[in-house]
Amino acid sequence: MFPAGKKEGDAMEYDGGRTSSDIVNWATEKLAANLPPPEVVQVCPNQVEQAFKLPVIVQVVGKDLMIT
Repeated sequence: MFPAGKKEGDAMEYDGGRTSSDIVNWATEKLAANLPPPEVVQVCPNQVEQAFKLPVIVQVVGKDLMIT
């Protein structure tokens, strides 16, 4: 049960749909808009094997390897 009265914080009006997927999509969009950009780390060729063990997204551009 929630107590009566105004709540503190940054509340926003929900203007999305009413299905569960609409609610999840709306929340995901709001979350993504407020996340800081990911750290970009360059990996040397001799570090590639170690890099693939990390929980990251790997982006390969040409022959260069970038981890984001």
